[in-house]
Amino acid sequence: MPNSKQKIRRQVIEEARRAALEGNWDAAIDINKELIARDPKDSAAYNRLGRAYLERRDYSTAYEA
Repeated sequence: MPNSKQKIRRQVIEEARRAALEGNWDAAIDINKELIARDPKDSAAYNRLGRAYLERRDYSTAYEA
């Protein structure tokens, strides 16, 4: 079963990237928060989250991420 969980995680990461590429920052924020909830040490998700907040011009929240 670990393989299916890993696959699902990869799919969610791809959704986060796609949302960012489309400029859908609200979705990108929600998806990356979901990834962080699953794995609080996911530095790439924090990076994408910060970028999404930066694009929304929410600088203090971007800095925290």
